[in-house]
Amino acid sequence: MLAIIGGIIGFVISFAPELLRIIKDKKDKDHELKMIGLQIETMKLRQFAKLEELQSVTAIEESKYSVPVQTAKFKVVEIINAH
Repeated sequence: MLAIIGGIIGFVISFAPELLRIIKDKKDKDHELKMIGLQIETMKLRQFAKLEELQSVTAIEESKYSVPVQTAKFKVVEIINAH
């Protein structure tokens, strides 16, 4: 009787390392997914900041070369009248 109980206990205990490995793998994969999600969020924020920076630089550059509309109209009229 003790031999049967000992055999059953030994059989059940032989699965313990495999069960612990499965639990550890699941935790590792959950952690990895969380880290990937954080990396994606960080990349999105960096891209958004870069886009805002480019839009600001573009607006500054455009403002350097923009000519007021009224001035441009008068210059066109002056050019036409000069010919």
